[in-house]
Amino acid sequence: MSLELQPITVRAACDRVRILHRHLPRVVGGLFASTLWAGGELVAVGIASLPKAAASRDGFTVEISRLATDGARNACSRLYGALCRAAAAVGYRRALTFTRLDEPGTSLRAAGFRSDAGPYVCPGCHAVGGERCAPGCIDAELEAEHREAIESGNYECFDEDDLNDSNDWEWVPQ
Repeated sequence: MSLELQPITVRAACDRVRILHRHLPRVVGGLFASTLWAGGELVAVGIASLPKAAASRDGFTVEISRLATDGARNACSRLYGALCRAAAAVGYRRALTFTRLDEPGTSLRAAGFRSDAGPYVCPGCHAVGGERCAPGCIDAELEAEHREAIESGNYECFDEDDLNDSNDWEWVPQ
């Protein structure tokens, strides 16, 4: 099914985020927003705003403060890319966003974002990303539980402190 971009006011986007986003509170304000639709149904909404961190408020940086989807395939990367291109079109030179540590960042990488944080590494055998754990790895079972929890949206197996930390992502137009 094809995904269609449509504009939306920031106020309406804030209301939609409250419906679709799985763990963060409501966004207050923003610079601009966009949505993705598939077959007449809203599948994603994203909001760009001024950076929250004073050090990033240089006049040329925008922060993608929220992006929420219903799980539609490629919706995240498509909307992140659209928001970044829109920002670049009006003169922004950099876009920032942040993810929880348990979010792999696949859609961000697909949209052209880069992070200093590396891919998931198993604490037992140090298998990276999608690699299988080494035979006999004591953390292989725990890693499998974590991956299953991430995919299902059930984060109970993670330490709450881990979930409150974040990875920083940056996008710069090519």
